[in-house]
This record gives sequence, structure tokens and C-alpha cells, in this order.
Amino acid sequence: MSGDASPTGSDSQHDLQPPGQKTLLDEGGGGIVDETDDANLSRFSRAAEFLSLLNRFLASKDDNAVASTSTSTPKDKLLSQLRAILDDYQEQSYLLDPHLEAMVMPPVQALQRAVKSRRNLTSDNEDVCRIARLLYSYAKVRGYKTILRFFPHEVGDVIPTVEALRHFQMQEDNTSDTWELRYVLLLWLSLVCMIPFDLKNFSASIADEIVVICQTFLESPGKERDAAAITLGKLLQRRDTAQTQLPAYIKWCQEKLSPQARPSPFLATGIFQTLCEILKNPSPHLVQPHFEQIQSLVSLGEYGEEDSEALKRLRSNGLVNKLRGKLATRMALTLLRPRKNGRAVARRLLGGGSGKVGAASQERGTEGAQQEEEDEDDDDIPPSIDSYISQLLRGLQDKDTLVRYSSAKGLARICERLPGFFIDQVAEAVTDLFQINVLTLNDGSQDYSAVSEFTWQGACLGLAEMGRRGLLSEATLGEQLEWVKKSLFFDIRRGSHSIGSSVRDAACYVLWALSRSYPSSALIPHALSIAQHLITVALLDREVAIRRAASAAFQECVGRWGLFPHGIAVVGKTDFFSVGVRRVAFLEALPFVASYHEYRPFLLETLLHKTVVHWDPAMRELGAKAVAKVAQLGLRRIVPEIVQRLESNCTSRDSVILHGTLLTLAEVGRLCKTLTEDAKEDPVLVATQRKIFALLDVVPRTTFRSLGGALVLEAACGLIAATASKQALDHHTSSASPPTYDIFIDAALARREEVVHAAAASALEIVSRLVDCSERVIKVISAPKVWRAFSPSQQQSFALALGYIHYPDEGTQAEEQGIGIKGPLLHRSLRFLLALVTVKPGSTIYSSHIETRRNAYMSLVAILQRTGNDLPERVPPQLGQTVLQALVDALSDYTTDQRGDVGSWVRVAAMRGLTTLVAQYRHLFRAGILKGSEDVQAWLPEQLFHAIVCGISKQVMERIDNVRVEAVGHLLSLYRQQPGEAEGLDLEVFPRPHGREYIMQAFFPESSSTTLTPDMQVAPEVIRSPSLLYPRLITLLLIEAYRPHLLSGLLQTLSSRVDVALRTVGPSLVDFALAEADRETYSARDIWRDLLLVAEGREAKIVGGGMMGMSLLLEGGLVDLLVEQRDARTDGDADADGHNDQKGDAPAWRELFERSLAVAMRNVGKIKTHQRLMLSLSLGMNLLAVPFTSVQREVVQQVVGTFLGHDEPAIRRAAAEKLYLVLTSSETLQDAEGEGAQEVEELLLEIPWSEEREFEVEVTKVKEGLMGLIEGPQQ
Repeated sequence: MSGDASPTGSDSQHDLQPPGQKTLLDEGGGGIVDETDDANLSRFSRAAEFLSLLNRFLASKDDNAVASTSTSTPKDKLLSQLRAILDDYQEQSYLLDPHLEAMVMPPVQALQRAVKSRRNLTSDNEDVCRIARLLYSYAKVRGYKTILRFFPHEVGDVIPTVEALRHFQMQEDNTSDTWELRYVLLLWLSLVCMIPFDLKNFSASIADEIVVICQTFLESPGKERDAAAITLGKLLQRRDTAQTQLPAYIKWCQEKLSPQARPSPFLATGIFQTLCEILKNPSPHLVQPHFEQIQSLVSLGEYGEEDSEALKRLRSNGLVNKLRGKLATRMALTLLRPRKNGRAVARRLLGGGSGKVGAASQERGTEGAQQEEEDEDDDDIPPSIDSYISQLLRGLQDKDTLVRYSSAKGLARICERLPGFFIDQVAEAVTDLFQINVLTLNDGSQDYSAVSEFTWQGACLGLAEMGRRGLLSEATLGEQLEWVKKSLFFDIRRGSHSIGSSVRDAACYVLWALSRSYPSSALIPHALSIAQHLITVALLDREVAIRRAASAAFQECVGRWGLFPHGIAVVGKTDFFSVGVRRVAFLEALPFVASYHEYRPFLLETLLHKTVVHWDPAMRELGAKAVAKVAQLGLRRIVPEIVQRLESNCTSRDSVILHGTLLTLAEVGRLCKTLTEDAKEDPVLVATQRKIFALLDVVPRTTFRSLGGALVLEAACGLIAATASKQALDHHTSSASPPTYDIFIDAALARREEVVHAAAASALEIVSRLVDCSERVIKVISAPKVWRAFSPSQQQSFALALGYIHYPDEGTQAEEQGIGIKGPLLHRSLRFLLALVTVKPGSTIYSSHIETRRNAYMSLVAILQRTGNDLPERVPPQLGQTVLQALVDALSDYTTDQRGDVGSWVRVAAMRGLTTLVAQYRHLFRAGILKGSEDVQAWLPEQLFHAIVCGISKQVMERIDNVRVEAVGHLLSLYRQQPGEAEGLDLEVFPRPHGREYIMQAFFPESSSTTLTPDMQVAPEVIRSPSLLYPRLITLLLIEAYRPHLLSGLLQTLSSRVDVALRTVGPSLVDFALAEADRETYSARDIWRDLLLVAEGREAKIVGGGMMGMSLLLEGGLVDLLVEQRDARTDGDADADGHNDQKGDAPAWRELFERSLAVAMRNVGKIKTHQRLMLSLSLGMNLLAVPFTSVQREVVQQVVGTFLGHDEPAIRRAAAEKLYLVLTSSETLQDAEGEGAQEVEELLLEIPWSEEREFEVEVTKVKEGLMGLIEGPQQ
């Protein structure tokens, strides 16, 4: 909920809680308390830990010289731990109370000693500043009033505290490091300045000094201003200072707030805070003489002749206006004597909202009535009270919630000291605020579009605060409740959003307040209406905070009045948590409440007239479903009534009304259609269903092209699908003009929105089962010229619709027209869809539109799937294989445009289609429709099956999260228990994927089973987390049959250089390669060979990935692995490079590295892209570290010379940095003493490689140094 939605500005159930209360509900209301804290947070369980840390904190000493240069000291860490513990109890700070003395007294005493010792209290004294920070944390968590009780208030504390603050006053720049210390000292001064000694005994000017010090901090934007205002307020309330200092201070305030002074908002806030503190508990005879001057300050020049832009800005400041209203309230309270208001007292004596009256309470109520007669005297009411009340009434209309809430509380507090008839006048004035800008139309209805949300919320808050105090007259309560009930549904559309959530929240607050202050007897005439309104808001409001507020108010009323029908049962179903989820509130809680006849009519009325025509489409959709839920409670009576009441809306040209109406009619029609067989034969329901379908005839066609037309067409297509019947379609088809349903479907197919296409396709599916749609299909697929004439949106929608249409079987009109036999139209549609996605020379209907191709793939699968068990009879096996091959080819679609990798849409659709068709073939095999290996091989050849597994395996390495998650799910579905494994069928007939043991090890390592059963699922957190998933996926490279495709997908992800590739995929590959000792197959050399083969290839998408993979292996520890293997050899002769050879490993590795170097330097002089050059540079420089001298020489001659002497400064600089990193991190590049290549490293650091000049000499020096380094260890 927005900031203006509640008096407290919060967005929870606590929106309604009055000041000083923990929650809206208490044990008297019988409701559920919202506990968001830890269940164990029932006491200060960390008290011992806290006190131990506190003792260490106070005992430890930091060297200030060291502390000033260190970012964090041990004492800072202790302070952080203490404050962290306190923050845990921010919302339940009362748990600290039993331990406050032990917590607060030690640091306060330490501060007192520091102040009395006249230390230099600046940021240089870190110990004192840290103590002040801890004391501020106490005040923040528990409140300064509570903490201040533990501060010392001795006579000897006055002068040291003043002197310490005088030091800060003289500083020109008070640093942010000491603001907590200034705040704590000012709070302490507010306490010690109240000691019962004449301040002149300390010094004749001590009071003046305190005033000047506080005035200095009043303009501070921080917490010091609050403390300074408190101190000034306490000081100027003293009798010995009020007579001397108060007039001078008020004069100073007038000067500072004059138009010529251009006051800042901070200073104005401080001044008004101080005045509020002075008038908090004043002696009337001391402050009343200054009321005229204070009133001029409160007005801020609003009614004076002198004004300025600065004052205008102050009058628009929310915090300043709040304090102005607060000050006006306290001025009025000072002028009024306290009264035992008989109206409120009697209600409290009568038990408030409980409605239970005893003999003793009746007697006390009689005494209260007598007291009321005595308090009705208005002779002592000053005329100036009217001006204060008027100011607060204006505050109720302020734009800031804070001001409105403060004004409402102030108004109620004033009314507590007014006679009864004055209170009624104030209440009437508050109620009249509702009527501002309300227009009465000619038909007698009222138009609320021009009213102010602020005014209505302020009026509700005013009534709520007066109601809380029992100040509203029962005689006028009915009129006020009428406005409150209207406020419960205050929701006005303004532009692209609505306003009114704050009004609805405040209206709930009014009813909550009344339940706590008024007896049930006063609300009997209004109880049912209040219950209906509250429960409707609790169930159907758009905002979760409002639903919870209404639910809480309903619970409070049930607990205190006991007047609401079925109150306990309803409360149990509409508690805080149930109404917190909108879908649960609409579709679960609402039907339960509607089962009670007292609530059902009102709920249905609200649904039909508000919810289903709400401005938010999501609300309309849920509202339509909720109407259907309610209709089930009285089907034959409610459904015709709903249709009759919505019939007039079908002619509306407002797309919002029309959309909601059609959605509701569709849900009701679907309800009639999906009931039991007896209900379908009910003549009332059948007639109602036909009537709903016929209402399409009156829908204005102009709404198709208006704003929101897509939603209207989507809802209309949903209505067609829900209510179409053979009789209804025949009735519409018999006319000469095109049938209405055809017009809607054609209009929907021509739209651009995909959701509309899906709705139109669903409608066309239902229609095609009832009437023949062959002509429509033939028109689309008959000629390429016709197809090319369609817009891209039409092609997209038609490609989707071809998969939904019900195709004619043998003996249909299609056969009679000579199209063919055995379902020929289905064959033609399949071939047409295949032509859309297949690139062939001379193809005229291949679609370059990615959405069309995606829909075509989806329709290919849908057509085959919808044939069900008749697939072998209706589709030739060759055509089925062609569809499967097309789907496999679709897994290679990596089309990109300005939207990104849009080819992923096609790949996802292809994966879904392939697993769907494989599952269908498995079902046919299990059902005995596909008999023997010949049938299975005819439909799903083993080679094609493994191509499917290969294609999906490649997608599991995908960089896009949703594609990867889909692919993992589909791959596991192919590995799940095959047909016959449980039934004992021949397992060799149906193709099976390879490497099931590796799948089990990767995804279910803890399972002892060797079979992937349907009940075995991978944890969602594993599938959705790349850091958890990729290490498992890499191990699938052990499946040799699918390795090329897995590696291709892996390297394609690596070459993308996205974040997931750099952080997860690369390290996972390195870890897998270096763990070759843990497996018998696919060693690090095999991995390098495969990466090299990819890099030597010409497939641009993965060449870069292969080079990056080799670089990552070299950087990740492959060189160390080779060195360990070399050092571990003890037998064999030295090879040409001076290394021992064992089983031919060294020559094989040397050959691979030489080929890798050739790949790195291939066409390097022609490469123009920076990214490709950096791949060659990285791989080439990393090869310098391999333990083969011949390779190292070639790297120095080719790579170092080429890249350090490159024309581009960025490349030269990157080459120098990379070479430096290789030299510093490699153990193979050491001189004879093993000290490393320090000379070459220093040379690389000294040369300015970014300069625009030739570096031939420098490059030669580097190469010579490297050659000496390489040859040195070999001698």
C-alpha cells in the first residue's frame, strides 16, 4: 500500500493500530495477532552475551593514534556486535526492560566521568564517541524517554554538560562522527536543567547559555535538533526561566520566521518542536500571555499582508504542517479545562464495546450522566477555540498523511474538553468534508470523480479518532456510517492507476475504533450492513493491506459486539493469512462466506457491479471466476439472474466493462457446460447457455479497434469456446451474413497479441468439432500467394490455429471434394507447416518470422498428438519421421534480433514437442498399437531417437536459464523408466538412451537404484542454480555417444562470455578435467584434444569457446598437473626436450600444444575484432607456461613478438599484462637459481605500452630475456 494509505504510513495490518498499542487486535477482540518475529523472541535471551560484550567494550582501551588511522578496531567490532543485538529487538523493545539498568548505567557512568573530567570531547576521543553511539542505539530501540530515566541528574552535572556542548557550539563544522555524542549530551542536559535549584546559583547567565546552545542546534538536519528542542522545552517550562527567557525566545522565533529571514525548513521544524514541548505540560498563566505571538508563528504569514516564497514553501512542508497542527492543539488544550465528558465516560463505564452492563456500572453511568449535565456549560469556552478547530479541519484535507492523522488526533483531543453540543458541531463539520466536490446528477446519483482522496481519508481519520474516544453521538451515527461505508469502496481511476487505498484503510479504522468504544446496542440497526461491507472489502479489495485491515476490523466487531451473522465461522475463514493472497480470498474464502444467505446477495452485487468491471484486468479475471464460484451455490436460480443483469453491459463501448462482462459470461457458460450429465439436460441451463452465446451479436464491433480491444477479443473467444454448441452454431450459420463467431475469431487472428491468438485457436478448436472448417483451412494453405498476402501477425496466428483445428476423418467433405483419402487435409496441413519451417531452394512459404516458425512447430506436434491412438491409421510413418526430424533441426535455431536470442523460443518449443511425441509413441507401444520392432522403427528409428537425445543434451548446457531448466527436465524424461521395464515387455524393441548410469550419478548420487523412476525428481534449487547444476552437467561428458553435442553446447555457452559462463561453466570444466585420476575414461588430454578439434574447426559459434576452454585449463592448473606427472616419472629416457617420457604422454601433449599454438596464431594478422584477438592472445601467452621447451620457443617467437608489437595500444597493454601474469604464476619459467623472471617482469612494467610509437627494440629485449629464461633450466 502506498504511503498515503494509512495513518501510520505502513503496509501491514498495523496500519490501523492506534498509538501505543502493539497490534490492532487484542485478546478482547478474539482475533489473530500478526507475529512476524521469530517465535523464540519471547525474552531477552541474549542478555548474558550482551552484558559480557558490554563489559569488554567498556574495559578495552584503543590507542587513539592507532584508531584514527585504522578503519576498524577491536572496540569498533564490539560496538557493532552490541548494536546488532539491539537491532534484533527493535520491534519488541519492551523485552529489554528487565535488563535496562544493567545495560544503560555502566556506559552512562563512563560518559559522566568523561564529561566531568573535562576531556576534549571531539572525534579524536574515540572512546567517548563510541559510548555515545551505544547510548543512541539504546534510545533508538527503546525510546529516549525510557533511557533518560537512567541518566544521572545531579547538580554537579549541569556545568560540565554545558561546557561540553559549548565546545561543539564554537566549532564551525560539527563532523558527522560526533553527532551521537551531541545528541546524548543534549538529552542529558534536558534532564539536568529540570533540577529544583535556581539556575542563577550556578551562574547568572547559565540559562542564557543553554538557550544559545540549543538555538545553535535547532537548525541541524539531524537528531541534535530533536534533542535541542526537548531541552529548550524543559528549560522554558521552569518558573524561573519562563518569565525571563520565554518572551525573548518567542521574539527570536518571530525574527527567524519572518519573511526577511528566509527560514530553512530545518530551523522552522526545530522552532515548532520547541514550542510544542513548551506547551506540553505548561502552567497556563505563564504561556497564555504569549498566545498572540505564538498564533502568528503558527499561521506562518498565511493571513498576513507580508508573505514570501520561503514562507510558502514552509506552508507546503509536511513535517512543518504537522507541528503547526500539533501546536494549535496544545494551545487549545491549554485554554480548555479538562472535563469528564459524560458521553465518553458513560460508554467506558458501560463496558465499551462489550455491551455488558452490571449494577455497579449502571450506578457509575448515572453519575457520569449527572457529570455530563455539569460539563455542558460553555461559558468558559474561549472564542479562539474556533480558529484552532478550523486549522485542524484544514489539516484533515492536507496532502500529507502525517498532517491528516495528526490533525485528526488533535481534533479529538480538543473535543474531549468541549461540551456535548460543541462536539456534535465538530463531528458535523468533519462529516461535511465528505460532500466537498460531490456532484449530484440529474438521475439522483452522485458523481465522486472530482473528490479528493486526501479529504476523504482525513474525514475518516477524524471520525475514527473521535469514535475511539466515544465522542460521536448515537443520533448522528447512522449518517456518519453511510459515508464510512461509501469510503470502504472508494476507488477512483486516475490515469493509468487508481486512488483511494488510503481512504478504504481509514474507513476500516473507523469501524475498528467504533467496535472498541460503543456498545452493541448502539450498532444493532447498522450491524448487518457493516458486516456485509466489511467482509466484502476483506475478500474483494485489490490491495492486500486493505483486505487485511477489513478482516481485522471484522474480527474486532465480532469479538466485541457479537452482532454479525455467523461471525465466528466467517472469521475462521477470512483471517489475516487467508485474505493475504488475492486468489485464495477470491476463490476459496469468498465461496465459503457466500454460502450464508446474509452475505451472498451483497457479495454478488459487488462482484457484478464493481469487481468484474474493475480497471485492473487481473481483478476482472478473478472476479469472473469468483462469480462462477458463487453461482454454483444456487445454479438454476443464480445463473439466469447473472446473465440477465450482465446483458445490458454487452452493448457498452467501454472496453473495460465489455471485457469483464464477457469474461464473466464465459465462466458462467463454462460452468453450465462442465456440470454433471443431469445438469446439462436441464432446460434452464441449456437455454441460458444459448442465450450467453447469442449475446455476442450485440457486442459493438468498434471495440475491436479501440484501446483494450485485444482483451475484449480474448474474452469473446473464451466465451465462444465455453458456450458453443451444435444448435447455436447452426442457428448462426443459417443466415446469409458471416456468423458472428467467425467475425470474432477472424478479428482475433488478425491481432498482434499472442494471448489473443491462443484464445482464438482454442475457440476454433471447439467450433471445428461442431461444424466443418475445412474451407477455412484450405483457404490458408491452398496457395503460396495467398499466404504471402497475410500480415506477419496473421501468419503467426494461422500457424498456431492449424494445430488446434479438428481435421475431418474418412468420408468427410474434404474427401468428397477430391482432396484425397484417409484424412488428406491433415496431411496437407502437416506438409504446409513443414514447408514453413524448412529452408529449401525455391521455397516460397518459408517464414523468416520467428513467432510463426515457433507456432508451426507447436502445431506440428499438436496435430499428431490430437490423433491419439489413431495416429498410425491417419498419418504415414514417413511423414511422422519428417516431423521429428524437423523438430530435431529446430534445436539448432539460434536466431537473434534486437530482442536477443529469439531462437530459444523455437528450441524450447522443439524440446517440448519431441518429448511429447516420444511419450506418445511409448504409449502406443505400451498399448499394443505399435507392434514389434518394425512398427517402432518405422515411427521412431533408433538413429533418430539418439539424434533427439543429442539435441536436447546440447540444450542442457545452454546459458539461458529457462532454456536450460526446460532441457534438463526433458532430458530426464527421456531417461525415465521405459515402457516394459515394469510390465516385462521386450526392452530391446523401443530405443533407449545411452549412459543411464552417468545420469543417475550426476543427478541422484545418493540413490542406490540404477533406474530413473517417475517418482524421482531433482530438487528445484539444484535445477535453477547454475553453480549447483553445471558441475553435475559436466560429468555427462562421460557419455561418449552424446559427448560432441554436450561439448558443443558447453563451448557455445563459454564463447558467449556471459556471467554464468565465466563464474560457473569455466571453473566446472577445469575441475572436471583436472579430476582425471577419479575416473578411468576421458582424461585431461582427451578433453584438450576435443577442445582443440573444435577450435580447429570452422563453426564460428564454438571456435572461441574451444580456445577459451584451453586457456581456462592452462590457467586452472593443467600445467601443474603435467609438471607433477613429469616429476613422478622415474623410468624411461629423456625426450628431445629433456623430459622423461612415459607411455608416449609427453610427445602427445607436445603435439597437442603445437597444434594449439597454430590455432591461436591462425590468421591473427587479419583478425579485426578485439574479442577474437584477446582469445588468441590469452591462449598463446598461456602456452608459454607448458613444460615443453620447443613449444615455449615458438610462443616467444610468434605470440610475444606479434602481440607486444601490435598496432593497437590496447592489445599491446593487454599482452604485457597477460605475459606478466604468466611469468609470476608459472613454476616452469624459473632461472637457474629458481628466482623467477624478475628482469623480464621489471622490463614489462617499465615500458609504456600504451604510447603511440614503435616498440621493436623493447620487444626484442623481452624476447631475449624470455629465451634466456627458457634455455637456462635445460642446461
